[in-house]
Amino acid sequence: MAGRMITESQLKQLIAEEYTKNSLVHKIQPKVSVSLLAYNHGPFIEQALNSILLQQVNFEYEIVIGEDCSQDNTREIVLNYQRKNPDKIRIFLSKKPLNDGKSGRLNFVRNLKACRGEYVALLDGDDFWTSPFKLQKQVHFLDNHPECSICFHPVVNLFEIEDKEERVVYPPKKKDLYTVEDLLESNFIAACSAMFRNGLLGEFPDWYFRIPMGDWPLHILNSLHGTIGYLDEVMSVYRVHRKGLWSSRGSIRKHLDDAKAYQIFCNHLGKQYLKLLKSQMSKRYYEAGIFYEQRQEKIQALSNLVRCVMVAPTSIPVSYIHLMTDFVRCFSPRLYRLLMSFKGQLFRSQKEI
Repeated sequence: MAGRMITESQLKQLIAEEYTKNSLVHKIQPKVSVSLLAYNHGPFIEQALNSILLQQVNFEYEIVIGEDCSQDNTREIVLNYQRKNPDKIRIFLSKKPLNDGKSGRLNFVRNLKACRGEYVALLDGDDFWTSPFKLQKQVHFLDNHPECSICFHPVVNLFEIEDKEERVVYPPKKKDLYTVEDLLESNFIAACSAMFRNGLLGEFPDWYFRIPMGDWPLHILNSLHGTIGYLDEVMSVYRVHRKGLWSSRGSIRKHLDDAKAYQIFCNHLGKQYLKLLKSQMSKRYYEAGIFYEQRQEKIQALSNLVRCVMVAPTSIPVSYIHLMTDFVRCFSPRLYRLLMSFKGQLFRSQKEI
């Protein structure tokens, strides 16, 4: 479940409950608000906060922390940092979990609504920034590119699963400017790399709360107001670990969550994006079907392969011959092996001729 709906009046009430509303930070007018989400991030939150506080800038910035009833020492850590940095840090302490541990959506939205800066930068409590000039460079870019609503940069994906670390720079495809069409194909903007103009959305649409992920639809909504700028420098680390809300999801669930998001986009974005959205939805169903087939779950595999065809019959991600081969392999592995054997014999016969 992505999260429950929330009205503007309820959001205002949550924002009014700010723990630090009389702190020194309210005396500054920030150029940038850093929205930091904190939930069970005890082992990582200090590294995240230090990476923000080490930023070298020529403007004021605030750190807006949404602490959603962590079950570890996260709350204690952020309160200690706030006491040491009252001119920088604002904290929202949930009285009860906003999302019952299922999603960080309401915490995310509350934080965004509370941000006072001209620009907003995102960071989760288990990620961190690696350049002390990140904020300065992104502010400089947006100040000088009024046509851009967002800018981002590549990050290192740090995998800490199965007792191994693997660093991968993302995204691999590089362009100076991206558009909403690029973003609708897939989310290539890591949350810890994004900075965007504040206040472009007004109220969050109701459908936003039904989408399984929060940052991708936010970037899409913002990119409807301008292009997406790219700074070709790695300045963040996105940590992939077992307890991460998104990284802990399996491959099949990620594909199906994407497909659900595309269905919602189809219903609420402009008709000019419909063909692209349906082709991408078809691709996600196909990939989910193949994963199910590899797990020998025939019914789920066939169901998703059928969905692949139904949502975009003229834009499926593979040829119909390839798709029919997948159907046969799922429905009757024995028949598939027989056909493959016959194909091999035919190929050898033609080669001999």
